[in-house]
Amino acid sequence: MLNLRGTSAPLAGLDTRSWQGLRYFNGAGSSLLALSEPAGTTVPAIAQADAPLFRDPIHGGATDPVVVYHRAAGEWCVLYSAATSPRGATIGIATSSTGGRSWEYRGAPKGLDTVHSGRNSFWAPEVIWHGGTYHLYVSHVAGARAARATRSHILHYTSQDLLNWRFDRELELSGEGCADAAVWPLPDGQTWRMWYTVPDGSVHAADSTDLSTWLPASRSVCPPGQGAPSVFRFGGHYWMITSGDRGLPVYRSHDLRTWFPQAEPLLAQPGIRLGDNAPGHHGSVLTQGEQAHILYSCRFGQASCLQLAPLTVVDGKLTADRDTPSEVDWRPQYTVELRGGQRAT
Repeated sequence: MLNLRGTSAPLAGLDTRSWQGLRYFNGAGSSLLALSEPAGTTVPAIAQADAPLFRDPIHGGATDPVVVYHRAAGEWCVLYSAATSPRGATIGIATSSTGGRSWEYRGAPKGLDTVHSGRNSFWAPEVIWHGGTYHLYVSHVAGARAARATRSHILHYTSQDLLNWRFDRELELSGEGCADAAVWPLPDGQTWRMWYTVPDGSVHAADSTDLSTWLPASRSVCPPGQGAPSVFRFGGHYWMITSGDRGLPVYRSHDLRTWFPQAEPLLAQPGIRLGDNAPGHHGSVLTQGEQAHILYSCRFGQASCLQLAPLTVVDGKLTADRDTPSEVDWRPQYTVELRGGQRAT
């Protein structure tokens, strides 16, 4: 059954178009995000997420999702990449007031295009909250995105509302061709680490103490031909997922410095839900204790959509069940601080 609804936007200034894209209620849900409840927490019965979770109603596709809680508005926000043409890309915003079960299109963030005049392509957003400010790390190339392998850079912006962004700087990392930032604090509590993709598809790392200036820290965290890293803590381990040709390669770590590959990738086999019959790509994870979901993109017709699936750790192995209906009710009190929540990382 198709559901086309209007929007109601607590976020002032956001695009409140009268329809939000395709929503299907087929008794299942999906998304590239990881969710967890703290140990001992009793979770009441909750509704299932939409499947597909979201499609961009203007550009038809959505990929590279990252979710963060909007503290002032009391809503969840997902920022994602949307293809504006075969060679161009921009960032879109969707919001949820239903704990992540359904999403509504809200337009595009403002202020990104102030850096370079003319045509710009932006993709692969990473958003974290720290010290009262949201930080956006976004891949950028002046002109068509087809040139990103050799000319792309990662730009840093800051915001108070997730809509209006102020440019800080272009990051000096491993030269041109850097993209796909992922950020997480190191266990020392003072240093932030960023993982990012270089032109050969391998993942490098850089460190910062202020989230603005970054110094290269390590090279070749994973083999070439992957990219799009996402890092999170779940089930007593740190995890990195990347994006490969068949599903999402997985790496595990105890200190965010040394990574051990998992034999089986996530989401390599097609699922059975609507819009989920292809390998998953470009995932992001939100943790809330002992439960988790992964938000990912999947090819859907001529474009792509976002899907949601639960994560579990069994005998030290990370698994995702994309065919199980996703019951979600995300809450800021169980969400890590860097995703806008109230729980220590």
